[in-house]
This record gives sequence, structure tokens and C-alpha cells, in this order.
Amino acid sequence: MALDDAVPRLLKTSPAEHKQRRGCYTPKRPERLYLVRHGHKQWLDEDGHPRIAIEARMGHWLPGMEGIYGSVTVAMERAIMAARQLRWERLQQRLLQRRSVRAHCQVH
Repeated sequence: MALDDAVPRLLKTSPAEHKQRRGCYTPKRPERLYLVRHGHKQWLDEDGHPRIAIEARMGHWLPGMEGIYGSVTVAMERAIMAARQLRWERLQQRLLQRRSVRAHCQVH
């Protein structure tokens, strides 16, 4: 087996190849999509996830030895999912608290 065959397919794909395979989607407001991706990466960094898992999730490939020998494990993906779920649940709690405060403060 060649060394190149051992590199995960996701990490070998360039952004241009990725767009070709999936079809080109151009959002009406691309800067908004950028902000969502930027925030997602910041949260992954804050939560301390491995760089290889973050970059693979963002659709990037890593150059050099880290890109060749690094791979994303199921445990890494599960840790990311658990952290994202926790952030989602905390957001829902904050939104519910805001709604209850607003409802309580409204004059009838």
C-alpha cells in the first residue's frame, strides 16, 4: 500500500475538487456563511479539539507530515459532537430565560 493511499480521502481533497464533486453552491450573502464558519472554528478551538479534526471538519487539508500521518478518529468526532450539543443546549436555556424575563416584564 502506498503512503498516499493511507491519507484520509477528506484531507487529500483540495477546495476546488471538493466544490466540483459536491456541486457549486453560492449563497446570496457569502459573508454570512463565512461568519458562521468562522464562529464554528472558534468554538472548536475554544473547546480544545485536535487541529487535524478541526481542519477536516472545516474542509481543509493539512500540509506536511501532520496531514500525511494525522487522521480523525471516531472519538475525536464524538467529542466535537458532544461539545457542540452542550453549546446548543446552553443557548436554548439562555433563550428560554430571556423569553421568561420579557414575558414577566411586559405590562398587561
